[in-house]
Amino acid sequence: AGSHLDRRLNMASDPKHRLKPGRPTDYVIEMIERADAARGGFIGSYAQIEFILAHFALKAAQLEAYAGMDQPFPYNFGARAHRVRQIAEAPGPLQPHRDSLLQIVDGIEPWEWYRHIVTHGWMEIHNHTASRQVTFLLRKWEVAKGGKAGELNLPLSIEEMEEAKRIIRALAEFTVMTLDDIYTQHRLETWRHPPT
Repeated sequence: AGSHLDRRLNMASDPKHRLKPGRPTDYVIEMIERADAARGGFIGSYAQIEFILAHFALKAAQLEAYAGMDQPFPYNFGARAHRVRQIAEAPGPLQPHRDSLLQIVDGIEPWEWYRHIVTHGWMEIHNHTASRQVTFLLRKWEVAKGGKAGELNLPLSIEEMEEAKRIIRALAEFTVMTLDDIYTQHRLETWRHPPT
């Protein structure tokens, strides 16, 4: 029957690069593990930022200068980014943190499209035996003009996937440190649960 990994590897759509039945080489397995780690690391770091931005928007609205800015709740990412930008640019006690807050929003906004395909896309593995190179193709359905289905394809190297993870992880660390400082200075209720 073969393992789940073996079955997944044999499903690449391009016949000339499709992996042959049987166990893939150790090199191919290593590339797949690195791609999975890069993909998961990116998604995890992005989710941390997304959650904290919503929490910040709600807690900042408890300060008098930002009253009412928690309504409606910023459910999707675009609304969260917009709300944090509004708070950063509004006069009030958080004004000294404007540049750091805008750096977070400006840093994550360009990655929203990548997050969608990395999170929801199908990943194909292409083994180029002649060059001993493994590349990846992420595929995702989207709504095209007229409501018809369209397919988004994003070819990536392992280096590009790992670089995306590194950038978002660094931004997540900056976000946590920045908001930790803001929450402490302005006595906002933290997003962290007390240890049990």
